[in-house]
Amino acid sequence: YHRITNAVCEGINSMIQAAKRKARGFNTYEGFASMIYLVVGKLQLAVPNPF
Repeated sequence: YHRITNAVCEGINSMIQAAKRKARGFNTYEGFASMIYLVVGKLQLAVPNPF
């Protein structure tokens, strides 16, 4: 029984479930997969300020 490994898996599963809730309305699997990458990858999508 590996508690650390299970905790990591549960954390990833939790993030995927959150992405699943955010992806409601996407009609394709690609849209759903993109939302998972955005949530799990923690991408910074800030637009640079030109000033």
